[in-house]
Amino acid sequence: MKKIHFIRHGITEGNLKRWHYGWADIPLAPEGMEKLKRLREENIYPRPEKATYYTSGMLRAEQTFEIIYGKREHKVAEKMKEMNFGEFEKKTYEELKDDPRYIEWMKDMTGAVSMPGGESKNGFFLRIMEGLKELTDGMADGDELICVCHGGVIACVMMDLFGSEMKEFPTWIPEPGRGYSVTLDAKEGTSYEDI
Repeated sequence: MKKIHFIRHGITEGNLKRWHYGWADIPLAPEGMEKLKRLREENIYPRPEKATYYTSGMLRAEQTFEIIYGKREHKVAEKMKEMNFGEFEKKTYEELKDDPRYIEWMKDMTGAVSMPGGESKNGFFLRIMEGLKELTDGMADGDELICVCHGGVIACVMMDLFGSEMKEFPTWIPEPGRGYSVTLDAKEGTSYEDI
């Protein structure tokens, strides 16, 4: 049995202003820091005796990691960054709704349309699957891993592992500071619990 704990970073200005943002390297908002501290005090975060720790390397993930786990040694899983929104970074739906390129991306059912200077939905999903494989390839039975990353990243992983639940992508995105503990067990199958 192997366990991976995926934790979404805390609240940022981008969350508060409802931006499309992924590769914009923005910090946590003060509200995000406070909420993470409260959640930490509620003891919701996994603290296995032996675990390998990762972040996406983005500032908001690094800050979240430090609030929860302190200045602990960890690795960076670069492929677990949020979607690259290219020219749409740090813009809201209201700012983009009349842009034909945005409309094309929003209406695209194939996942093949890339945002200008950014990724397509398919490209993002494939990158996350490669990142997940890199994380799990080195795991042995009994290993635990903690990865502080992003809502879209976590939703991709959960869609891939638990697609049979027929949930839509947005329903898999955890609230900031929350996530899932996923158990990978060859005998029992894969299961998860909310963090």
